[in-house]
Amino acid sequence: MVEQGQGLVLGIDLGTSAVKVLVLDEEGNVLEKTQKSYDLIRPQKNQVEQDPEDWWQAVLAAVEELTIPKKNIRVIGLSGQLNGLCPMDEKGKPLGNAMIWLDQRAEQEAGMLKKEYGKEIWEQCFTEPAAMLSLSKVLWLKNRKPELYEKTSKFIFPKDYITHCLTGDYVTDVTDAGAAAMLDLKKRDWAHGLLGELMDRQKLPRLFESVEIVGETRPEVSGLLGIEPGTPVVAGAGDMAALALGTGVIEENTACATIGTAGHIASFLSSLPGEGDPSLWVMCHAVPDAYFWHGLVMTGGYCLSWFKDNFGPEREEGYDILLEEASSVPAGSGGLIFLPFLSGAATPFMDFSARGAFVGVDSANTRAHFTRAVLEGVAYNFRDSLDIIEKKKGFRDAELMVGEGGSQHPLWPDIMANVLGRQVTVLEELNSSALGAAMLAGVGGGIWPSFKEAKTRAIKIKEKKFYQEPVYRLYSNYYRVYTQAYKRLKDVYQELAGLRRN
Repeated sequence: MVEQGQGLVLGIDLGTSAVKVLVLDEEGNVLEKTQKSYDLIRPQKNQVEQDPEDWWQAVLAAVEELTIPKKNIRVIGLSGQLNGLCPMDEKGKPLGNAMIWLDQRAEQEAGMLKKEYGKEIWEQCFTEPAAMLSLSKVLWLKNRKPELYEKTSKFIFPKDYITHCLTGDYVTDVTDAGAAAMLDLKKRDWAHGLLGELMDRQKLPRLFESVEIVGETRPEVSGLLGIEPGTPVVAGAGDMAALALGTGVIEENTACATIGTAGHIASFLSSLPGEGDPSLWVMCHAVPDAYFWHGLVMTGGYCLSWFKDNFGPEREEGYDILLEEASSVPAGSGGLIFLPFLSGAATPFMDFSARGAFVGVDSANTRAHFTRAVLEGVAYNFRDSLDIIEKKKGFRDAELMVGEGGSQHPLWPDIMANVLGRQVTVLEELNSSALGAAMLAGVGGGIWPSFKEAKTRAIKIKEKKFYQEPVYRLYSNYYRVYTQAYKRLKDVYQELAGLRRN
Protein backbone atom coordinates (compact mmCIF):
# COMPACT_ATOMS: atom_id res chain seq x y z
CA MET A 1 0.00 0.00 0.00
CA VAL A 2 1.01 3.60 -0.63
CA GLU A 3 1.48 5.95 2.31
CA GLN A 4 -1.14 8.68 2.48
CA GLY A 5 -0.20 12.24 1.61
CA GLN A 6 2.66 11.51 -0.72
CA GLY A 7 2.08 9.99 -4.08
CA LEU A 8 1.03 10.29 -7.67
CA VAL A 9 -0.75 7.68 -9.77
CA LEU A 10 0.01 6.96 -13.41
CA GLY A 11 -2.69 5.81 -15.85
CA ILE A 12 -1.68 4.33 -19.21
CA ASP A 13 -4.32 3.79 -21.90
CA LEU A 14 -3.08 1.81 -24.92
CA GLY A 15 -5.54 2.82 -27.63
CA THR A 16 -5.86 1.81 -31.26
CA SER A 17 -3.99 4.81 -32.64
CA ALA A 18 -2.10 6.20 -29.65
CA VAL A 19 -1.13 5.64 -26.05
CA LYS A 20 -2.43 8.23 -23.59
CA VAL A 21 -0.67 8.76 -20.29
CA LEU A 22 -2.23 10.68 -17.40
CA VAL A 23 -0.98 11.57 -13.90
CA LEU A 24 -3.25 12.23 -10.91
CA ASP A 25 -2.38 13.54 -7.47
CA GLU A 26 -4.08 12.29 -4.30
CA GLU A 27 -6.78 14.96 -4.62
CA GLY A 28 -7.72 13.52 -8.01
CA ASN A 29 -6.35 16.47 -9.99
CA VAL A 30 -4.94 15.77 -13.44
CA LEU A 31 -1.43 17.15 -13.17
CA GLU A 32 -0.21 16.26 -16.64
CA LYS A 33 -1.03 14.15 -19.68
CA THR A 34 0.80 13.16 -22.84
CA GLN A 35 0.21 10.88 -25.80
CA LYS A 36 2.20 9.21 -28.57
CA SER A 37 0.83 7.61 -31.72
CA TYR A 38 1.75 4.48 -33.66
CA ASP A 39 0.75 2.96 -36.97
CA LEU A 40 -1.61 0.29 -38.19
CA ILE A 41 -0.10 -2.46 -40.35
CA ARG A 42 -2.30 -3.99 -43.07
CA PRO A 43 -0.48 -7.01 -44.57
CA GLN A 44 -3.49 -8.22 -46.59
CA LYS A 45 -7.19 -7.61 -47.02
CA ASN A 46 -9.07 -7.99 -43.70
CA GLN A 47 -5.79 -8.11 -41.76
CA VAL A 48 -4.88 -5.32 -39.32
CA GLU A 49 -1.86 -5.61 -37.03
CA GLN A 50 0.41 -3.57 -34.81
CA ASP A 51 3.94 -4.12 -33.62
CA PRO A 52 3.96 -4.59 -29.83
CA GLU A 53 7.38 -2.97 -29.69
CA ASP A 54 5.80 0.18 -31.15
CA TRP A 55 3.38 0.17 -28.22
CA TRP A 56 6.21 -0.08 -25.70
CA GLN A 57 8.33 2.60 -27.34
CA ALA A 58 5.30 4.90 -27.39
CA VAL A 59 4.76 4.30 -23.65
CA LEU A 60 8.42 5.08 -22.94
CA ALA A 61 8.27 8.25 -25.03
CA ALA A 62 5.00 9.43 -23.46
CA VAL A 63 6.26 8.88 -19.89
CA GLU A 64 9.60 10.49 -20.71
CA GLU A 65 7.75 13.63 -21.84
CA LEU A 66 6.13 14.04 -18.43
CA THR A 67 7.66 16.92 -16.46
CA ILE A 68 6.23 16.02 -13.05
CA PRO A 69 8.65 14.40 -10.56
CA LYS A 70 8.33 10.81 -11.78
CA LYS A 71 9.98 9.50 -8.62
CA ASN A 72 6.73 10.43 -6.86
CA ILE A 73 4.69 7.96 -8.94
CA ARG A 74 3.59 5.33 -6.45
CA VAL A 75 1.40 2.98 -8.50
CA ILE A 76 0.59 2.33 -12.17
CA GLY A 77 -2.72 1.35 -13.78
CA LEU A 78 -3.41 0.26 -17.34
CA SER A 79 -6.18 0.24 -19.90
CA GLY A 80 -6.06 -1.00 -23.47
CA GLN A 81 -7.80 -1.79 -26.71
CA LEU A 82 -9.86 -4.97 -26.56
CA ASN A 83 -9.60 -8.12 -28.68
CA GLY A 84 -6.00 -7.84 -29.73
CA LEU A 85 -3.84 -10.96 -29.56
CA CYS A 86 -0.11 -10.99 -28.90
CA PRO A 87 1.63 -14.42 -29.03
CA MET A 88 4.76 -14.52 -26.82
CA ASP A 89 7.65 -16.99 -26.98
CA GLU A 90 9.27 -18.74 -24.02
CA LYS A 91 11.91 -16.00 -23.78
CA GLY A 92 9.30 -13.29 -23.30
CA LYS A 93 9.46 -11.85 -26.81
CA PRO A 94 6.53 -11.30 -29.20
CA LEU A 95 6.28 -13.79 -32.06
CA GLY A 96 5.70 -11.08 -34.67
CA ASN A 97 2.95 -8.50 -34.85
CA ALA A 98 -0.25 -8.58 -32.83
CA MET A 99 -3.61 -8.95 -34.54
CA ILE A 100 -5.83 -6.13 -33.24
CA TRP A 101 -9.60 -5.82 -32.92
CA LEU A 102 -10.00 -4.43 -36.45
CA ASP A 103 -8.57 -7.66 -37.91
CA GLN A 104 -11.26 -9.76 -39.62
CA ARG A 105 -9.22 -12.67 -41.01
CA ALA A 106 -10.74 -15.24 -38.63
CA GLU A 107 -14.21 -15.27 -40.26
CA GLN A 108 -14.03 -19.01 -40.97
CA GLU A 109 -13.02 -19.81 -37.39
CA ALA A 110 -15.83 -17.60 -36.08
CA GLY A 111 -18.28 -19.51 -38.28
CA MET A 112 -17.08 -22.81 -36.86
CA LEU A 113 -17.40 -21.50 -33.30
CA LYS A 114 -20.93 -20.30 -33.97
CA LYS A 115 -21.97 -23.61 -35.48
CA GLU A 116 -20.34 -25.98 -33.00
CA TYR A 117 -20.01 -23.94 -29.78
CA GLY A 118 -22.44 -21.06 -30.21
CA LYS A 119 -24.83 -22.16 -27.46
CA GLU A 120 -22.03 -22.80 -24.97
CA ILE A 121 -20.33 -19.47 -25.73
CA TRP A 122 -23.62 -17.60 -25.39
CA GLU A 123 -24.47 -19.23 -22.06
CA GLN A 124 -21.04 -18.60 -20.52
CA CYS A 125 -19.79 -15.48 -22.30
CA PHE A 126 -23.07 -13.73 -23.21
CA THR A 127 -21.82 -13.06 -26.74
CA GLU A 128 -21.89 -14.52 -30.23
CA PRO A 129 -18.71 -15.66 -32.03
CA ALA A 130 -17.25 -13.05 -34.37
CA ALA A 131 -14.03 -12.68 -36.36
CA MET A 132 -12.79 -9.80 -34.24
CA LEU A 133 -12.84 -11.81 -30.98
CA SER A 134 -9.50 -12.96 -29.60
CA LEU A 135 -10.82 -16.51 -29.29
CA SER A 136 -11.36 -16.64 -33.07
CA LYS A 137 -7.86 -15.25 -33.60
CA VAL A 138 -6.33 -17.99 -31.43
CA LEU A 139 -8.01 -20.63 -33.58
CA TRP A 140 -6.87 -18.88 -36.77
CA LEU A 141 -3.27 -19.15 -35.59
CA LYS A 142 -3.78 -22.75 -34.53
CA ASN A 143 -5.25 -23.67 -37.92
CA ARG A 144 -3.24 -21.46 -40.31
CA LYS A 145 0.05 -20.95 -38.47
CA PRO A 146 0.54 -24.17 -36.47
CA GLU A 147 4.30 -23.65 -36.04
CA LEU A 148 3.75 -20.19 -34.56
CA TYR A 149 0.96 -21.56 -32.36
CA GLU A 150 3.26 -24.29 -31.01
CA LYS A 151 6.03 -21.76 -30.32
CA THR A 152 3.64 -19.57 -28.35
CA SER A 153 4.30 -19.78 -24.62
CA LYS A 154 1.51 -17.32 -23.70
CA PHE A 155 -1.23 -15.44 -25.49
CA ILE A 156 -1.74 -11.98 -24.00
CA PHE A 157 -3.89 -8.94 -24.78
CA PRO A 158 -2.49 -5.52 -25.77
CA LYS A 159 -2.42 -3.77 -22.39
CA ASP A 160 -0.95 -6.93 -20.86
CA TYR A 161 2.05 -6.65 -23.13
CA ILE A 162 2.83 -3.36 -21.40
CA THR A 163 2.38 -5.06 -18.02
CA HIS A 164 4.81 -7.75 -19.17
CA CYS A 165 7.35 -5.09 -20.19
CA LEU A 166 6.96 -3.40 -16.81
CA THR A 167 6.99 -6.45 -14.54
CA GLY A 168 8.09 -9.47 -16.57
CA ASP A 169 4.84 -11.25 -15.64
CA TYR A 170 2.13 -12.78 -17.84
CA VAL A 171 -1.22 -11.61 -16.48
CA THR A 172 -4.57 -10.31 -17.64
CA ASP A 173 -7.82 -9.19 -16.05
CA VAL A 174 -11.44 -10.30 -16.21
CA THR A 175 -12.61 -7.41 -18.41
CA ASP A 176 -10.17 -8.19 -21.23
CA ALA A 177 -10.81 -11.93 -20.99
CA GLY A 178 -14.57 -11.38 -20.91
CA ALA A 179 -14.57 -9.24 -24.06
CA ALA A 180 -12.56 -11.96 -25.83
CA ALA A 181 -15.31 -14.59 -25.30
CA MET A 182 -12.89 -16.58 -23.13
CA LEU A 183 -14.39 -15.93 -19.69
CA ASP A 184 -17.22 -17.57 -17.77
CA LEU A 185 -18.97 -14.34 -16.77
CA LYS A 186 -20.81 -15.92 -13.85
CA LYS A 187 -17.64 -17.30 -12.28
CA ARG A 188 -15.36 -14.44 -13.45
CA ASP A 189 -12.84 -17.13 -14.37
CA TRP A 190 -11.55 -18.63 -17.61
CA ALA A 191 -14.18 -20.73 -19.39
CA HIS A 192 -11.97 -23.74 -18.69
CA GLY A 193 -14.15 -26.44 -20.24
CA LEU A 194 -14.74 -24.53 -23.46
CA LEU A 195 -11.14 -23.40 -23.81
CA GLY A 196 -9.83 -26.86 -22.99
CA GLU A 197 -11.58 -28.17 -26.12
CA LEU A 198 -10.25 -25.39 -28.34
CA MET A 199 -6.69 -24.62 -27.24
CA ASP A 200 -3.87 -25.41 -24.86
CA ARG A 201 -4.91 -23.78 -21.59
CA GLN A 202 -1.27 -23.57 -20.50
CA LYS A 203 -0.93 -20.76 -23.01
CA LEU A 204 -3.28 -18.55 -20.97
CA PRO A 205 -1.91 -15.90 -18.58
CA ARG A 206 -2.87 -15.65 -14.91
CA LEU A 207 -6.23 -13.96 -14.37
CA PHE A 208 -6.99 -11.16 -11.89
CA GLU A 209 -9.65 -8.61 -11.03
CA SER A 210 -8.76 -5.23 -12.53
CA VAL A 211 -7.88 -3.54 -9.25
CA GLU A 212 -5.47 -6.20 -7.95
CA ILE A 213 -1.74 -5.54 -7.81
CA VAL A 214 -0.08 -8.05 -10.14
CA GLY A 215 3.60 -7.15 -9.93
CA GLU A 216 6.24 -4.48 -9.54
CA THR A 217 8.38 -2.62 -12.03
CA ARG A 218 11.71 -4.25 -12.78
CA PRO A 219 14.85 -2.20 -11.93
CA GLU A 220 15.97 -1.83 -15.55
CA VAL A 221 12.53 -0.66 -16.65
CA SER A 222 12.21 1.70 -13.70
CA GLY A 223 15.41 3.36 -14.86
CA LEU A 224 14.05 3.82 -18.37
CA LEU A 225 10.85 5.37 -17.03
CA GLY A 226 12.49 7.46 -14.32
CA ILE A 227 10.36 5.92 -11.56
CA GLU A 228 11.29 4.06 -8.39
CA PRO A 229 12.12 0.34 -8.80
CA GLY A 230 9.43 -1.91 -7.39
CA THR A 231 6.56 0.47 -8.19
CA PRO A 232 3.33 -1.57 -7.91
CA VAL A 233 1.32 -2.26 -11.10
CA VAL A 234 -2.39 -3.15 -10.99
CA ALA A 235 -3.94 -5.56 -13.49
CA GLY A 236 -5.87 -2.77 -15.21
CA ALA A 237 -8.88 -3.11 -17.51
CA GLY A 238 -9.93 -3.23 -21.10
CA ASP A 239 -10.66 0.22 -22.46
CA MET A 240 -14.45 -0.12 -22.19
CA ALA A 241 -14.42 -1.09 -18.52
CA ALA A 242 -11.83 1.60 -17.78
CA LEU A 243 -14.01 4.10 -19.63
CA ALA A 244 -17.03 3.14 -17.51
CA LEU A 245 -14.93 3.73 -14.40
CA GLY A 246 -13.44 6.98 -15.75
CA THR A 247 -16.90 8.41 -16.37
CA GLY A 248 -18.19 7.47 -12.93
CA VAL A 249 -20.44 4.59 -13.95
CA ILE A 250 -19.84 2.67 -10.72
CA GLU A 251 -23.28 2.46 -9.10
CA GLU A 252 -26.92 1.85 -9.97
CA ASN A 253 -28.68 4.41 -12.15
CA THR A 254 -25.50 5.73 -13.77
CA ALA A 255 -24.59 5.53 -17.44
CA CYS A 256 -22.27 7.18 -19.93
CA ALA A 257 -22.28 8.06 -23.61
CA THR A 258 -18.80 8.75 -24.95
CA ILE A 259 -17.77 9.84 -28.42
CA GLY A 260 -14.26 8.67 -29.24
CA THR A 261 -13.18 6.98 -32.48
CA ALA A 262 -16.04 4.64 -31.65
CA GLY A 263 -19.04 5.65 -29.56
CA HIS A 264 -19.95 3.78 -26.39
CA ILE A 265 -22.89 3.52 -24.04
CA ALA A 266 -22.24 1.88 -20.66
CA SER A 267 -24.91 1.31 -18.02
CA PHE A 268 -24.00 -0.06 -14.59
CA LEU A 269 -25.14 -3.51 -13.45
CA SER A 270 -24.60 -4.56 -9.83
CA SER A 271 -24.94 -8.21 -10.85
CA LEU A 272 -24.98 -10.36 -13.96
CA PRO A 273 -28.40 -10.33 -15.68
CA GLY A 274 -30.27 -13.59 -16.10
CA GLU A 275 -29.72 -13.56 -19.85
CA GLY A 276 -27.90 -11.63 -22.53
CA ASP A 277 -29.25 -9.64 -25.46
CA PRO A 278 -28.04 -10.13 -29.05
CA SER A 279 -28.22 -6.38 -29.72
CA LEU A 280 -26.02 -5.43 -26.74
CA TRP A 281 -23.03 -6.78 -24.85
CA VAL A 282 -22.77 -7.67 -21.17
CA MET A 283 -19.25 -6.95 -19.94
CA CYS A 284 -17.32 -7.40 -16.71
CA HIS A 285 -16.77 -4.11 -14.93
CA ALA A 286 -13.43 -3.05 -13.49
CA VAL A 287 -15.30 -2.86 -10.17
CA PRO A 288 -15.15 -6.39 -8.70
CA ASP A 289 -18.40 -8.40 -8.98
CA ALA A 290 -20.06 -5.71 -11.13
CA TYR A 291 -20.97 -5.65 -14.83
CA PHE A 292 -22.38 -3.23 -17.39
CA TRP A 293 -24.50 -3.19 -20.50
CA HIS A 294 -22.48 -1.99 -23.47
CA GLY A 295 -23.89 -0.44 -26.63
CA LEU A 296 -21.48 0.25 -29.49
CA VAL A 297 -21.61 3.00 -32.10
CA MET A 298 -19.01 1.43 -34.35
CA THR A 299 -17.62 4.56 -36.03
CA GLY A 300 -18.95 7.31 -33.74
CA GLY A 301 -16.35 10.06 -33.70
CA TYR A 302 -14.62 8.57 -36.72
CA CYS A 303 -17.59 9.67 -38.85
CA LEU A 304 -16.72 13.31 -38.22
CA SER A 305 -12.98 12.81 -38.77
CA TRP A 306 -13.74 10.94 -42.01
CA PHE A 307 -15.98 13.81 -43.15
CA LYS A 308 -13.38 16.43 -42.20
CA ASP A 309 -10.54 14.60 -43.96
CA ASN A 310 -12.52 14.22 -47.19
CA PHE A 311 -14.72 17.31 -47.33
CA GLY A 312 -13.51 19.74 -44.68
CA PRO A 313 -11.04 22.62 -44.80
CA GLU A 314 -7.38 21.60 -45.05
CA ARG A 315 -6.38 23.58 -41.99
CA GLU A 316 -5.41 22.73 -38.44
CA GLU A 317 -8.65 24.21 -37.11
CA GLY A 318 -10.75 22.16 -39.56
CA TYR A 319 -12.95 20.63 -36.85
CA ASP A 320 -13.76 23.99 -35.30
CA ILE A 321 -14.67 25.47 -38.68
CA LEU A 322 -17.01 22.57 -39.52
CA LEU A 323 -18.68 22.63 -36.11
CA GLU A 324 -19.20 26.38 -36.16
CA GLU A 325 -20.79 26.05 -39.62
CA ALA A 326 -23.03 23.25 -38.37
CA SER A 327 -24.10 25.35 -35.37
CA SER A 328 -25.87 27.73 -37.78
CA VAL A 329 -28.10 24.93 -39.15
CA PRO A 330 -31.41 24.19 -37.35
CA ALA A 331 -32.07 20.81 -35.75
CA GLY A 332 -32.90 18.18 -38.37
CA SER A 333 -30.32 19.42 -40.91
CA GLY A 334 -33.00 20.54 -43.33
CA GLY A 335 -34.34 17.00 -43.73
CA LEU A 336 -30.93 15.41 -44.32
CA ILE A 337 -30.27 12.14 -42.44
CA PHE A 338 -26.94 10.34 -42.08
CA LEU A 339 -26.61 6.61 -41.33
CA PRO A 340 -23.29 6.37 -39.41
CA PHE A 341 -22.24 2.87 -40.46
CA LEU A 342 -18.92 3.50 -42.19
CA SER A 343 -17.53 0.11 -41.11
CA GLY A 344 -20.76 -1.73 -40.36
CA ALA A 345 -23.47 -1.42 -37.72
CA ALA A 346 -23.13 -2.79 -34.18
CA THR A 347 -25.90 -1.93 -31.71
CA PRO A 348 -28.72 -2.67 -32.39
CA PHE A 349 -28.47 -4.19 -35.86
CA MET A 350 -25.25 -6.27 -35.67
CA ASP A 351 -24.93 -5.89 -39.45
CA PHE A 352 -21.33 -5.78 -40.58
CA SER A 353 -22.35 -5.33 -44.22
CA ALA A 354 -24.08 -2.01 -43.43
CA ARG A 355 -22.45 1.15 -44.70
CA GLY A 356 -22.90 4.90 -44.32
CA ALA A 357 -25.50 6.83 -46.28
CA PHE A 358 -26.88 10.35 -46.64
CA VAL A 359 -30.64 10.21 -47.17
CA GLY A 360 -32.70 13.20 -48.34
CA VAL A 361 -29.98 15.23 -50.06
CA ASP A 362 -31.46 18.48 -51.34
CA SER A 363 -29.99 21.03 -53.74
CA ALA A 364 -30.24 23.61 -50.96
CA ASN A 365 -27.96 21.57 -48.66
CA THR A 366 -24.55 23.05 -47.87
CA ARG A 367 -21.51 21.55 -46.20
CA ALA A 368 -22.92 22.81 -42.89
CA HIS A 369 -26.04 20.66 -43.36
CA PHE A 370 -23.93 17.58 -44.06
CA THR A 371 -21.74 18.20 -41.01
CA ARG A 372 -24.73 18.59 -38.71
CA ALA A 373 -26.36 15.51 -40.24
CA VAL A 374 -23.22 13.50 -39.34
CA LEU A 375 -23.43 14.66 -35.72
CA GLU A 376 -27.15 13.89 -35.55
CA GLY A 377 -26.80 10.48 -37.21
CA VAL A 378 -24.24 9.40 -34.63
CA ALA A 379 -26.56 10.66 -31.87
CA TYR A 380 -29.44 8.60 -33.34
CA ASN A 381 -27.26 5.49 -33.09
CA PHE A 382 -26.60 6.33 -29.43
CA ARG A 383 -30.37 6.52 -28.94
CA ASP A 384 -30.66 2.99 -30.38
CA SER A 385 -28.55 1.69 -27.49
CA LEU A 386 -30.05 3.83 -24.77
CA ASP A 387 -33.64 2.94 -25.71
CA ILE A 388 -32.86 -0.79 -25.43
CA ILE A 389 -31.10 -0.37 -22.08
CA GLU A 390 -33.90 1.79 -20.68
CA LYS A 391 -36.47 -0.87 -21.54
CA LYS A 392 -34.39 -3.46 -19.71
CA LYS A 393 -33.60 -1.42 -16.62
CA GLY A 394 -36.63 0.79 -16.44
CA PHE A 395 -34.65 3.92 -15.63
CA ARG A 396 -35.35 7.30 -17.15
CA ASP A 397 -33.54 9.75 -14.89
CA ALA A 398 -30.12 8.09 -14.81
CA GLU A 399 -27.22 10.49 -14.74
CA LEU A 400 -25.70 10.33 -18.24
CA MET A 401 -22.02 11.28 -18.37
CA VAL A 402 -20.53 12.44 -21.68
CA GLY A 403 -16.82 12.17 -22.38
CA GLU A 404 -14.05 11.55 -24.94
CA GLY A 405 -12.97 13.85 -27.77
CA GLY A 406 -16.35 14.35 -29.40
CA SER A 407 -17.43 16.38 -26.36
CA GLN A 408 -14.78 19.09 -26.74
CA HIS A 409 -17.03 21.39 -28.78
CA PRO A 410 -20.41 22.26 -27.18
CA LEU A 411 -22.47 21.40 -30.28
CA TRP A 412 -22.27 17.62 -30.13
CA PRO A 413 -23.27 17.35 -26.43
CA ASP A 414 -26.15 19.76 -27.18
CA ILE A 415 -27.34 17.49 -29.99
CA MET A 416 -26.92 14.41 -27.78
CA ALA A 417 -29.09 15.94 -25.04
CA ASN A 418 -31.86 16.84 -27.47
CA VAL A 419 -31.79 13.56 -29.43
CA LEU A 420 -31.74 11.46 -26.25
CA GLY A 421 -34.26 13.67 -24.46
CA ARG A 422 -32.34 13.91 -21.21
CA GLN A 423 -29.82 16.00 -19.34
CA VAL A 424 -26.22 15.08 -20.10
CA THR A 425 -23.22 15.92 -17.94
CA VAL A 426 -20.03 16.89 -19.74
CA LEU A 427 -16.90 15.89 -17.87
CA GLU A 428 -13.81 18.00 -17.43
CA GLU A 429 -11.36 15.18 -18.21
CA LEU A 430 -12.35 13.64 -21.53
CA ASN A 431 -9.64 10.94 -21.67
CA SER A 432 -11.97 8.60 -19.84
CA SER A 433 -10.10 5.30 -20.24
CA ALA A 434 -6.77 6.79 -19.13
CA LEU A 435 -8.53 8.38 -16.15
CA GLY A 436 -10.13 5.01 -15.33
CA ALA A 437 -6.70 3.35 -15.46
CA ALA A 438 -5.35 5.95 -13.01
CA MET A 439 -8.35 5.47 -10.71
CA LEU A 440 -7.72 1.71 -10.69
CA ALA A 441 -4.12 2.41 -9.68
CA GLY A 442 -5.24 4.74 -6.89
CA VAL A 443 -7.74 2.27 -5.42
CA GLY A 444 -5.50 -0.78 -5.93
CA GLY A 445 -2.55 1.02 -4.36
CA GLY A 446 -4.56 2.22 -1.37
CA ILE A 447 -4.36 5.93 -2.16
CA TRP A 448 -8.17 5.97 -2.13
CA PRO A 449 -10.09 3.52 0.07
CA SER A 450 -12.90 2.88 -2.42
CA PHE A 451 -14.13 3.47 -5.96
CA LYS A 452 -16.69 5.88 -4.55
CA GLU A 453 -13.90 7.98 -3.06
CA ALA A 454 -11.93 7.79 -6.31
CA LYS A 455 -14.99 9.05 -8.22
CA THR A 456 -15.49 11.91 -5.76
CA ARG A 457 -11.86 12.93 -6.12
CA ALA A 458 -11.09 12.35 -9.79
CA ILE A 459 -14.28 12.93 -11.79
CA LYS A 460 -15.05 16.59 -12.20
CA ILE A 461 -17.99 18.13 -14.03
CA LYS A 462 -17.44 20.78 -16.68
CA GLU A 463 -21.08 21.61 -17.47
CA LYS A 464 -24.58 20.19 -17.78
CA LYS A 465 -26.61 20.25 -21.00
CA PHE A 466 -30.41 20.35 -20.84
CA TYR A 467 -32.73 19.23 -23.60
CA GLN A 468 -35.64 21.24 -25.01
CA GLU A 469 -38.89 19.31 -25.28
CA PRO A 470 -39.90 20.71 -28.73
CA VAL A 471 -36.47 19.88 -30.17
CA TYR A 472 -36.61 16.39 -28.64
CA ARG A 473 -40.01 15.80 -30.29
CA LEU A 474 -38.64 17.01 -33.63
CA TYR A 475 -35.63 14.71 -33.32
CA SER A 476 -37.91 11.81 -32.38
CA ASN A 477 -39.63 12.17 -35.76
CA TYR A 478 -36.30 12.21 -37.56
CA TYR A 479 -35.13 9.25 -35.48
CA ARG A 480 -38.15 7.26 -36.69
CA VAL A 481 -37.18 8.00 -40.31
CA TYR A 482 -33.55 7.08 -39.55
CA THR A 483 -34.60 3.61 -38.33
CA GLN A 484 -36.82 3.13 -41.38
CA ALA A 485 -33.98 4.16 -43.68
CA TYR A 486 -31.73 1.41 -42.32
CA LYS A 487 -34.44 -1.24 -42.66
CA ARG A 488 -35.14 -0.28 -46.27
CA LEU A 489 -31.45 -0.21 -47.18
CA LYS A 490 -30.56 -3.50 -45.45
CA ASP A 491 -30.98 -5.63 -48.59
CA VAL A 492 -29.05 -3.05 -50.62
CA TYR A 493 -26.17 -3.31 -48.15
CA GLN A 494 -26.12 -7.10 -48.58
CA GLU A 495 -25.98 -6.77 -52.38
CA LEU A 496 -23.21 -4.20 -52.21
CA ALA A 497 -21.23 -6.44 -49.84
CA GLY A 498 -21.43 -9.24 -52.42
CA LEU A 499 -20.24 -6.93 -55.17
CA ARG A 500 -17.31 -5.74 -53.04
CA ARG A 501 -16.23 -9.32 -52.40
CA ASN A 502 -16.17 -9.91 -56.17
